Amino acid sequence: MTTELRVMTSGAFTGAHLALLPQVERLTGQKVLTLTTSIGTGETSIPNRLQRGELADVVIVVSKNMREFIDAGYVLEAGSTPLARSTIGIAVRAGAPKPEIGSVEAFKKYMLEANSLAYSASVSGTYLMTELFPRLGILDAMTPKCIWVGNGQRTAAVVARGEAEVCCQQISEMLAAEKRQDVIIDAVRLSRYRDRIRLVLSGWGPTEADLAHRAEALPNGAEIGYLAREALLDDYRTADLFIHAGEVELEGMSVLEAMSAGL
Repeated sequence: MTTELRVMTSGAFTGAHLALLPQVERLTGQKVLTLTTSIGTGETSIPNRLQRGELADVVIVVSKNMREFIDAGYVLEAGSTPLARSTIGIAVRAGAPKPEIGSVEAFKKYMLEANSLAYSASVSGTYLMTELFPRLGILDAMTPKCIWVGNGQRTAAVVARGEAEVCCQQISEMLAAEKRQDVIIDAVRLSRYRDRIRLVLSGWGPTEADLAHRAEALPNGAEIGYLAREALLDDYRTADLFIHAGEVELEGMSVLEAMSAGL
């Protein structure tokens, strides 16, 4: 038996996967390696990695994709089993009014009145654009204002940046805690060099207020918030160190950006 368990999981199951990972390692005595958490597009997505011949011990995806992988010979049908049911939700930016979608007609009205909608390149987005919107008769009205989100990004991040008014995605995917900026803040607080460290956390999200409160314990505080592209590139160019906050990574774009700036 190998000492490593190589796992590819879709974004919808990422939160559960990360929560269960320590228990799996204790029970199996194996180190779990999370190879990718995206079923969508991009070089590191599950379909592309399997097509390249990369090996995995466990693949967790929606039933439709699992069937395709079995038919293509990427995974063994004998090991296929249903794990969970995942539902789709919608999200708006913090502070925006809560959407009124208590009925089919209310949902339809809300969608038509929204200025923009971010939808996923993976399963939930396919369902919206090929099944739900056509069934409601609003596909033609929705298509011009829909923003396709691929390459491992989460639709909620697009809304948080103010690039879309509302998003639709599997709820478990929206709530998956993949970033651990809290660990970085605690590491700075415990560092012997904490008085000399200026910490910048770029981005928006539901944990921003909690992170700001945690950072109050730092001698120099922390700059937390969304940075426009030029400001972000300036920070890359003047930084001494780049730290990636993800427990798992989808595409690694921030890492590539930091490397291109010389970090």
